[in-house]
Amino acid sequence: MNKTLLAALNSSERLLIAETESAQLALLDEDDTALLHTRVLRARNKAQGVYRRGAFGAGQNWLVYLVLCGYATGILATTTSRLLQNTFYALGDTKYPARIAALRVVTSAAVAVPLMFWLDRFPLSTLVPVTTGSRLYLGPVGLATASGFGAWMELYLLRRSLRRRVPGFHLPIREDLKMAGLALAAILPGATVWWLLPAWSPLVTAACVVRSKSSSRERK
Repeated sequence: MNKTLLAALNSSERLLIAETESAQLALLDEDDTALLHTRVLRARNKAQGVYRRGAFGAGQNWLVYLVLCGYATGILATTTSRLLQNTFYALGDTKYPARIAALRVVTSAAVAVPLMFWLDRFPLSTLVPVTTGSRLYLGPVGLATASGFGAWMELYLLRRSLRRRVPGFHLPIREDLKMAGLALAAILPGATVWWLLPAWSPLVTAACVVRSKSSSRERK
């Protein structure tokens, strides 16, 4: 991250960024990952509602959103990998998960560098209709997405090795799909409110959308 931007953040914001690194995500269980996801959403809403005051405009807001989307591609894989690592520990093998975790870091970096330079050729305006004083590029999205690629590679290798040791082992794909369906259903009320709301302050809009999603989850 840009050193000037990092210096402008407070301690809790810097801590949140550090917790989204691949090595830290690998240490989280399901509950911790869900909590981190909630904190990231709150940070996104803060970025939209508080920092959009001229210097941090719509373009920067969209770029932050896309970067968070890139990191989100690896949340499910990271959580599942954590469970599989615990299974290896229960079997008395601590070396293999550590080797795969190291391979994940190396792979993420190897994918991130060329993807960042390739996406940095494209301005943000190629994806979203924004006009900003300074041109923004999609390079940071490549860095974030590469971490998700590394997470899915780690999950694949752990699953393959575990199936060799425990022939009856399988991942709960059907249950995961049900959870994904519920998550998509929870998005609909918030998206509907966002679409229907008038051009209010972003902070007011964000509060209404978050409240609609919370009400949807409470009913479920």
